[in-house]
Amino acid sequence: MSKVYRNPVSDDHRERLLKFHTDNPSIDKIPGWMIPLVNNFLSKSNDTDFLDYGCGNGYLGKAITTHTTHEYDPGFKDKTKEPEPCNLVTCINVLEYCEPDWFKQTLWHLQTTVKSRGFICIGLKEKDSYYEDGLIRTGNIMPEWQWRQWIAQFFTVDSTMLIKDNEQDTEHSNIIFEVSPLDFTVITMAPFALR
Repeated sequence: MSKVYRNPVSDDHRERLLKFHTDNPSIDKIPGWMIPLVNNFLSKSNDTDFLDYGCGNGYLGKAITTHTTHEYDPGFKDKTKEPEPCNLVTCINVLEYCEPDWFKQTLWHLQTTVKSRGFICIGLKEKDSYYEDGLIRTGNIMPEWQWRQWIAQFFTVDSTMLIKDNEQDTEHSNIIFEVSPLDFTVITMAPFALR
């Protein structure tokens, strides 16, 4: 019988993440332009809480004062508890940092947490940042059309937006998706497709 994995990262990568975040406690800040976009997303619902999937140091939860934030991040020892599904889920600058071999598993895991609506922001540019073992942190840099294809395999895409980090950028540096769950049949079949 095949094992269904609930973890979105391998044990080796989890250890790599834990060490990296211990050595770099102030990394993973949320850009200022992101907060109004997240507030707008949250304001479209009567829910008073949300899950920040891949929350890092928790900067988003500290910046959003209108909602209770539930935090999940496999790279922080105190945030690795399996997250409960939530009506509203944010996932900001996480997917481009996933292990390439575990990418589908991470998307499936994220999918299982979104009960109603999700806000997914993905960086489109490689960051000059490496783990201690030399592995580049942004292992999943793809053009926006590829991200659209991947996200559409796991979610219903309600809207997308391309964003530049600053006005000097000549290319878009982020893509934002607002999503909702796929049909229940697709969600329940997902683990079998990941064997």
